[in-house]
This record gives sequence, C-alpha cells and structure tokens, in this order.
Amino acid sequence: IKELAAQCNELLELNIWDKNYKNDLVSVRMLYGALLILSGGENIKRGIAELESLLITFQQVNLSGTTDSIFLSLMIGYYSLKNYDKCTETFRRYEKIIKGKPVYHANDISIHTYYYLSRWFLTESNQYLVKLKSNYERTNEVGGPKKAIEEFVRYFNLPIKL
Repeated sequence: IKELAAQCNELLELNIWDKNYKNDLVSVRMLYGALLILSGGENIKRGIAELESLLITFQQVNLSGTTDSIFLSLMIGYYSLKNYDKCTETFRRYEKIIKGKPVYHANDISIHTYYYLSRWFLTESNQYLVKLKSNYERTNEVGGPKKAIEEFVRYFNLPIKL
C-alpha cells in the first residue's frame, strides 16, 4: 500500500495534469488519499487532508462515480482516528451531495455503517444499533459488505443480533 501511495505521489508531481486530464487527476488524487488512509499511522491525517482538498478544489467538477468512494475513504479515516464527530459531519455532507444522484450501493452501505457505529460510540443510543441492523439487511437486497458489518459487531461485541 505504501509503495502504491508513493507511486501515486510521483505521478501527481508530474506536470502533465493540464485541463485535458482533469478527471484522471481526480482519480489519482482520490486513490492517493485512500491509500494514505489505508497505510495507517500519521498517513491517515495526510490522506484525509488530500481528500478534503480534493473535494474543495474540484467542487465545481462533476465527481459522480467517485463521490461515494471519496466519502467512504474519509469515513474510514475519521473512524480510524476515533474522530466520531467528524464522521457525523462527513456523513451529513455526503447525504447532501449525493441527494438524487446514483451511488454504488456497497459504498453507500459502508458509509452508513461507519456513521451508525460512530454515532453509537458517541451516544450509546440503541437507535443506531437498530439502524445498523437495518443497514445490514439492505445487503440482502442490493449486495454489499455483509461480512464487514458482521466483523464490526463481533469485534466490538455490540449488543445486536444480525
């Protein structure tokens, strides 16, 4: 992962990203930010900064097809840092941006999963466990990260039956 992130960084430093390759630049920056987050440690903060910058820099560009991937990576990053308030804020931004737009269902389910988990850790309100279970049941209809949700429940010993 670290080697791939380094290769992305090398690509980003090249002076090839004129107006003809804007979509490619967005894709490489998104991949770079996600890889930094997945590589862990201090790189999580760097990856989050890269993705937040990407959203701001290209807010006038149609990011459809990548929006949910960017927000999923941000949710993973903030969740990894146990910054559950930022998970909530990021989820709300995601909901606002994707309204009426198509999303990849597995990413959407994952984003909701991180949101419900972060809200449960902040509030310990059972409503978020109920929502998590409902989100889990969505995987039966549209596919998605069923096993990941099961692992979260098992790892954190959540009082919920899936």
